[in-house]
Amino acid sequence: MKQVYKLNEANEIPQTYGVYFFLDKKKKVLYVGKSVNLKKRIANHLQNPFDPKTRAFVAESQYIRILPTNNEFEALIAEAKFIKKYQPHYNIEAKDDKSPTYIGISSDPFPIIKLVKATNQNPAWQHFGPFLNNKEPALLLRYIRQIIPFATHKPQKKTCLYYEIGLCNPCPSQRKNRGQYLKNISRIKSILSGKKSLNLLLTTDIKKAVRLMEFEKAQKLTSLLALLSKPRDNRSLWDFDNQEKNQKEREDTLTILRPFFPTLQLNRIECFDASHHWGNYLYVGMAVLIKGLIDKSQYRLFAIKTATNNDPQALKEALERRLKHLSDWGKPDLIILDGGLPQIQIVGPLLKKSHLAYIGLAKPEEKLHIPEKNVTLKATGGLLTLTTRLRDEAHRFTINQSRKAFLNRR
Repeated sequence: MKQVYKLNEANEIPQTYGVYFFLDKKKKVLYVGKSVNLKKRIANHLQNPFDPKTRAFVAESQYIRILPTNNEFEALIAEAKFIKKYQPHYNIEAKDDKSPTYIGISSDPFPIIKLVKATNQNPAWQHFGPFLNNKEPALLLRYIRQIIPFATHKPQKKTCLYYEIGLCNPCPSQRKNRGQYLKNISRIKSILSGKKSLNLLLTTDIKKAVRLMEFEKAQKLTSLLALLSKPRDNRSLWDFDNQEKNQKEREDTLTILRPFFPTLQLNRIECFDASHHWGNYLYVGMAVLIKGLIDKSQYRLFAIKTATNNDPQALKEALERRLKHLSDWGKPDLIILDGGLPQIQIVGPLLKKSHLAYIGLAKPEEKLHIPEKNVTLKATGGLLTLTTRLRDEAHRFTINQSRKAFLNRR
């Protein structure tokens, strides 16, 4: 692929993720940028140079060099690397900011990873950057953590919440498996330095998971790989910006439900909702939370064949079909049924036989029914937020998709 273009050849630049360089007549780097669409971003610089900085480096440039990447995060890492390498005159944000952002990795026996400002850098730490703001490297770390767990804290008395949901494993508080932890840190350094691509790492890990018959892990990694190809505005599977809020919701939910389900984890939660059209065509939708975050790639819509205008029976049929896919779709830690006692009485024996934790959520009081303990309680706090958010999402999905399916079969 061609990499260097004259300014009047900019329309030949491909529409792809990547990093771009504006070069002067001696091909010295004047400015480094990144984009999810190189052609559009560069055209915008050339056709609409609104700010003085852009007008200046465009006027001084004679060439544009591009470096395509597989995804936006790889472009972000490459941009930071090349800004550090070339120190371009017109990257004012990175050069003139008294305290740009870096990703820092400590030198502790169990290294921790966090964002640091240039003014707060520790000479003993390893730093990656600079990044032009806090948000993008924070998103990058949250994404990486879904693939390679790491810690943001030193050893303490108890394991942290992130250990419970698989994001800090091994946890420094366990004071064991240090070799595996250091291996994780080494892989993260390879990604942040640009030595290893996220695509390659994910592809390798997917193949390994399949070889070891770890199909649930392979499915998760496949979803993450698909997510990488989406621009941030369309990244609905993993809502990075709500990560902290979602952590609190899961913590509250575990605190309330653990007395009833002692071994409960909340890595995968599924919610089922029924919808019918004209009393004849019945559908059940399944919405999914993975570690507290919506994953639309794993939603399912079941066209009900054995019942009409009977929500409990529809849920039973949908769950019978769902349980045939525990190995390839993943096993849910918790199932939420949109409804109260009628739904639970019909579906409960099926789920109990499969040893799955399940609850019912009934409107309008938002009461939780926990049949295993014959308990009904009012959902509050993070438990209320998490369960109603997933229930409302399941309802939205079921209504929208069942309407489309109904119209197509008429």
